[in-house]
Amino acid sequence: LMYAPHREELPETADIVCNMPLFRDLEPEALAQLAKATEEMFFSPGDIVITEGDESDCMYVIARGAAAVTKQSRGKEIFLDTLCGGDIVGEMALLTGEKRNATVQAVTTATVGRIDRASFRQIMKHARSLRARVWTAF
Repeated sequence: LMYAPHREELPETADIVCNMPLFRDLEPEALAQLAKATEEMFFSPGDIVITEGDESDCMYVIARGAAAVTKQSRGKEIFLDTLCGGDIVGEMALLTGEKRNATVQAVTTATVGRIDRASFRQIMKHARSLRARVWTAF
């Protein structure tokens, strides 16, 4: 292996997002818009992706890596979940406009796709079933 290393190309974050069950059945035009709207971001272990209480207008799709979800309760940090590739965080911001209800922190190096509310609403105009799917996932 040292003399003939095997290299594989990693799929683009936008492609990973488009192939998620939530988006997989979208029309080709909507998928193209989703891929274009997905901004690739990288987080190191310990970086905060979302902070509880913040206002936001985007959601994140974890493409690679892992993140911990925590919430403050009575002055203590409570661990809620570990998220990994394919998980969505912050979808509530797209649907309700409410403040973040938990903190999401990268546990490993993480690659995420960021999708803002304006772009997502534009996509939903062409793919009306998407809104129902996101509500179901939420």
